Amino acid sequence: SFGLGAIIVTHGETDAGNAHYESELYRLWSDYNTDLPAITGQTQKILMIVSQQNSCADHSASALAVWKIGVDHPADVVCSGPKYQYPYAEDGVHLTAGGYRLLGEKYGQIYFERVILGKNWEPLEPTAVDRKGAVITIHFHVPVPPLVWSTDFPAPHQAIKAWRNGKGFEVRTSGGEKVAITSVAISGDAVTITCALDPGS
Repeated sequence: SFGLGAIIVTHGETDAGNAHYESELYRLWSDYNTDLPAITGQTQKILMIVSQQNSCADHSASALAVWKIGVDHPADVVCSGPKYQYPYAEDGVHLTAGGYRLLGEKYGQIYFERVILGKNWEPLEPTAVDRKGAVITIHFHVPVPPLVWSTDFPAPHQAIKAWRNGKGFEVRTSGGEKVAITSVAISGDAVTITCALDPGS
């Protein structure tokens, strides 16, 4: 027998500001799943594995869309996660050869878990958040426990006084003002962020 197990999408950065990226990506998945089974004769749906862009802009529409499509269509598409942790070439846009090998290993892990073993692999992602006064607790799905801080990167936001202690987390009021983070701690599958003041007040 012959068939296709997965479609890998490692997209470029041009779509960073594309507000329609999720719907367009799902249309691509749908087109593949219409055209390819007509050739192979397979009845099994073809999973799409897609990675988030990282180097073009913070809070980009496409990076959010790639995560959200896996949430909205979990049986069809899976987000492999971000790429900031991989080594980049001097242009700051493309990975090095070693970086692409690491990304390939991540794709291989997901393919093995989802397609070969049939398990419901999902990336490290938030599942719930609650706030009690100045304390925010974010719960995560952790694919490979335990949840830990990486020590391989410089501490983020060191130039932003309010978020210097945030370990990469950012807190703002509903009006967009930065809220100072006092401390951040891991507790099981959750991260507890303690702010200097109640961000909702």
